[in-house]
Amino acid sequence: MYLRRVAVRGFRSAAAGEVVCQFPGRFSLLIGPNNAGKTTVTDALYLAHPHNFPQLPRPSVAVLGSTPREVEVQYAFNENGEDESPLGKMLVAEPAWVYELKRNLGQLRASLVGPQPPEGFANLRLIYLPAHRNPLDELARREAQILIELLRAQQQQERGHRNLLDVRNQAAALLEKLTEVGLIHSVEQRVRSHLTAMSSGISTHYSFVGGQYVDDAYLARVLELLLGTVDDRASAQRLEMSGLGYVNLLHIAVTLAAIPDISGGRRPAPGSGTRHPAADGVSQTDSQAETSPAGPADQAAQDEARLAQTEAEAASEQDAFFPNEFHVTV
Repeated sequence: MYLRRVAVRGFRSAAAGEVVCQFPGRFSLLIGPNNAGKTTVTDALYLAHPHNFPQLPRPSVAVLGSTPREVEVQYAFNENGEDESPLGKMLVAEPAWVYELKRNLGQLRASLVGPQPPEGFANLRLIYLPAHRNPLDELARREAQILIELLRAQQQQERGHRNLLDVRNQAAALLEKLTEVGLIHSVEQRVRSHLTAMSSGISTHYSFVGGQYVDDAYLARVLELLLGTVDDRASAQRLEMSGLGYVNLLHIAVTLAAIPDISGGRRPAPGSGTRHPAADGVSQTDSQAETSPAGPADQAAQDEARLAQTEAEAASEQDAFFPNEFHVTV
């Protein structure tokens, strides 16, 4: 008895079309280029067996494509039934089964469909030992820091400084606008009522949705890396849908891009004062207004803006992975 065939629909690389793999015998080696479907087939086998070792976290619903979403598995048996195992003899009448892939609280759930399999089906065991590396987890842990350095490197090239205050201000404005939606307020009030009731006996606390301080790390977490088979943003897919080999390549590409380019000579020397006209976190109009007489209130606002800019640049320098002078080995 051995695994003979698996067909996958609506899952990972099979999101847009069926992926079928025929196994030639008791020992098979699955090879193929990035995004050919190797991980799709192996993960589908894991989901389509009732008992697995080790127990792995269920994938998120991001790996699901359009319906139908299912995995069909078929086993083959020895031509000479006498040489078949007792379990094989029990299963020979029903050598195939189908699992439907469903959504369940943000994760994927596999549910057996069709006629009930024979009694021995529950004794099938699948040992699945995936590679001890998960580039998606690596991106989740490291992409924030890498994207921060990438944004800083681009800011340095375009504007002569590395602080992201202007982008963070835009993100903060968007977040503030989002929290003004009535639905957000309703959810906030529901949570607050329960929290207030539970905390009022000691020190009453109130919950608020939103209001997050938008620092560089938060800004990077808002952004997400996507991959597409064509140069079209509308067709880009979540990383969970892409071949893990391409995810690795994307991780390498982002890491390389995050290294500041100081070969072009555009990076000013420390203290040179070179600055983009709108790099101070204020509008072009505000910058031009500095040349005209200003009242005490306007002067105070400009001084506050300059102080915020200086503090942001100092914080960026302290947090940055790449100093003013550096050598990087990859």
